[in-house]
Amino acid sequence: MAKPGGFDISNLPVEALNQLKQNTEQEIEVISSSITQLRMAVAKFQDSKRTIASIGPETNGQKVLVPLTSSMYIPGTLAEPDHVLIDIGTGYFVKKSIADAQAYTDRRSKTIAEQAAQLSQALAVKKKNLDSVLQVMQYKLELMQEAQDKKATK
Repeated sequence: MAKPGGFDISNLPVEALNQLKQNTEQEIEVISSSITQLRMAVAKFQDSKRTIASIGPETNGQKVLVPLTSSMYIPGTLAEPDHVLIDIGTGYFVKKSIADAQAYTDRRSKTIAEQAAQLSQALAVKKKNLDSVLQVMQYKLELMQEAQDKKATK
């Protein structure tokens, strides 16, 4: 029968198959959640790219709201519209030109999208493994039911 993880699941008892099913379902949930988070990250980078594109010399001196946290802003004035600060993680920021900032968001979006695609492939494998486990479980449960039916008719 099918061999998820490199072993023959048809030799496992129903209890072990049930545990394998539960573990696989949990893995599917984690992978699905990760894919969703990665897609949200790609969307944020694309949104950042659109925002960066809207900055130009004509925006010099324009009033803006500067985020202090995700829900707290303070008023500010755009003083240098030809450069932006990019958050590269763990509290580090890098000053980049508009073109470099857009290239950075493109690279990050592409990298994250590739990671999401790899996880999507892993998710497909996990789902296939789950289907195999469910088929073997159903087969074994049918055999158990038939054995009980034969016992009851004797």
